[in-house]
Amino acid sequence: MTPLYLVMLTTVIALASKHVLKRGRKPLFNPAAFGLLVSLLVFQTPQSWWAALSLLPPYFVLILLIAGIVVAVRVKKYVQVLAFLGTYFSLLLVMALFHMGLASDTPGDALRAPFVNSALFMAFFMLTDPPTTPSSLGRQIQFSVIVASIAVAIFAVFGGLAYLFIGLLVGNSWTMWMGRKKPRVLPAQSKQA
Repeated sequence: MTPLYLVMLTTVIALASKHVLKRGRKPLFNPAAFGLLVSLLVFQTPQSWWAALSLLPPYFVLILLIAGIVVAVRVKKYVQVLAFLGTYFSLLLVMALFHMGLASDTPGDALRAPFVNSALFMAFFMLTDPPTTPSSLGRQIQFSVIVASIAVAIFAVFGGLAYLFIGLLVGNSWTMWMGRKKPRVLPAQSKQA
């Protein structure tokens, strides 16, 4: 449904963000999430075209899971993926138990296609982008909890599919902010210097 020129323009925006919005050699934001969110907000493109696994046979979800696990293990971000999915689904459960969220986009909807497909794609492929996510295990877990919490909060208030992008970009902002903080120097280290 999305015109080809918008798909190409979204790609250009994503690639440009990688080279323009950066600190040093690292991009500040996940380029794919940035490009897709801009495309969604500016051009009002359909929201499911980037993770339209719901239009494919169900075994494609199995392929997504297998490929995603391979990627997460290879880039050493599998704990980050588990922390994101655990937080994401736990918060959706709490929303469902307390009847929170919109009547139009319920927590149950987030467990159906294309929402769950998008969340899995986000967890395995976009969340694990090495240049835009933390490298230390502790920060990976914090990052994942922040991304999932923001995403679910946005979903509860606004619905749609943009909530995953927004959560990831907020998490990227947190990573950038944490990277700017100077490391604490302990008294013993300052004497050696």
